[in-house]
Amino acid sequence: MPRGVRKQPVRCQLDRKQLLAALTRLSKVIVSRQPKPILTGVRLRAGHGQLQLAGTDLETSLVTTVNCEGALRTCVVACDELARRLKAAKSPECTLRLDGVGGGLHLMVNGGAVEHALPTFDPKEYPLVREIPDGGHFLCAPAEFKAGLGTALLATAHEPSRYAIEGLLLESDKAGTRLVATDGRRMVVCELPEVEGPFRGTAILPRQLATVAQKLIEPKVDANVVIRIKPNPPTKDAKGQEQPEPADVYIGGPRWLLWSREPEGTFPRYRDVIPASQSRFAIDRRRFIELIQEVSLATDLCNRGITIDLSADRVTVSAGSGEIGTASGSVPAEFIGGGGDNHIVTGFNPSFLLDALRSIPDDRVIIDVGQNKCSPGSDTVSGCPALVYGEGSQATRWVLMPINAGLPPSKETLGSDYVPDEEEEAAQSTVAAA
Repeated sequence: MPRGVRKQPVRCQLDRKQLLAALTRLSKVIVSRQPKPILTGVRLRAGHGQLQLAGTDLETSLVTTVNCEGALRTCVVACDELARRLKAAKSPECTLRLDGVGGGLHLMVNGGAVEHALPTFDPKEYPLVREIPDGGHFLCAPAEFKAGLGTALLATAHEPSRYAIEGLLLESDKAGTRLVATDGRRMVVCELPEVEGPFRGTAILPRQLATVAQKLIEPKVDANVVIRIKPNPPTKDAKGQEQPEPADVYIGGPRWLLWSREPEGTFPRYRDVIPASQSRFAIDRRRFIELIQEVSLATDLCNRGITIDLSADRVTVSAGSGEIGTASGSVPAEFIGGGGDNHIVTGFNPSFLLDALRSIPDDRVIIDVGQNKCSPGSDTVSGCPALVYGEGSQATRWVLMPINAGLPPSKETLGSDYVPDEEEEAAQSTVAAA
């Protein structure tokens, strides 16, 4: 370069709103308050017509791209601060370049009449971000995978000590591919249609990974969602014994890639808790939801349960307490067979039941439940787990554990399992003789 000629700074130019959208995506994994300030940053680099942005909280990472012109060498700046400056700009386009302002390296951001100088972090200190997916894969239709994640996330546990059930089980075999989630009080199995790929096996998707993926997937934009599972070799503990190592999990769309590790632990044997089909009652889903919502107004923190009275032609929902009063109502139902009882009285958490009903697309839902049981000497009956699914498809199946509704043993609450005591038998014999 001739002496006296200043080298022009390398810069990239791109659509301001697209860059803001990319930063919004990254904000789902970049936490603004961190003990390590560099983790609040977004890593930027541009070349070959694309600006790559990457962020991580050490447990989950996200890489996304935006079309651009020009180049920008790798730098790291505060994600929130860059987004704040871009929001204030007025121009449809913006320019990014690096410059040594005031003795330090700064990212110069120009979105119109004002140029902002943002201090940068040392990119060599930024954590490793997975950019190239690896492992066995399958492709899934975006709308179905997004819906499956949204439904399964309703049933994931939130207790930090229960790592495995804080995530979603992804299972693929000859029978199909499915997502399973449970928090110990309810469980959901979501079958995923239109899945292609060689992957067969299981993996646990961390709840945060699934939550971010569910928000990122755009069915109208994404042609397919790619899921990759890369098993890792076992490690040896202090005694020299091999210990299983969590697998790497990747979920990707056309312009983004998520990575995380499986949570520790083993997912429960979910098939063991799915009850056999018993008495089945068909109910209009919308009317049932409206009924539960209104009756639930009579519940409180001390009494969150509602009583469900299923009969051959109606379902009655009731709730209440001495402090806030009671509520009761009914809608038509149809007993469609199965178990020997066409009348079952049980109880459920209304929030759990509403989550299940809202996630099922069918016009009518099936409540599939067995008759109550009563232990000798007990003064209340015990309900059975119920299956809840659509009348036309069992692609989404819920298992709901009953609550203790405090129902006394009687012909009404035990049905065919009711055994009258000696006094009742004597009275019945007297009536029969008369």
